[in-house]
Amino acid sequence: MSALQQWQPLRLDVPGLLATTESFIDSGSLLAWPSVCPNLNVVRIPGEHRELFEPKSLAILTPPFVKAVAAAQNASLDVPSVPRRTSAEPTV
Repeated sequence: MSALQQWQPLRLDVPGLLATTESFIDSGSLLAWPSVCPNLNVVRIPGEHRELFEPKSLAILTPPFVKAVAAAQNASLDVPSVPRRTSAEPTV
């Protein structure tokens, strides 16, 4: 079994931002995100992935990004540290 198939994401209760394009929205890949990050704000950008950082897309993305950074800075004081597994520890 590959490492990716064994990976179990931890729930993260902090404000988050996911910028996605119309092509990604149609893939159905967004359905799992709320269980991992319930405070996730999804910003839908018209167009394709390669256009995500074009000026037209950045005009849509910048305001929620700035708001998310401010929210994360405010929330960072309340986030408990997540124990990290060392390379010497076996995966279960």
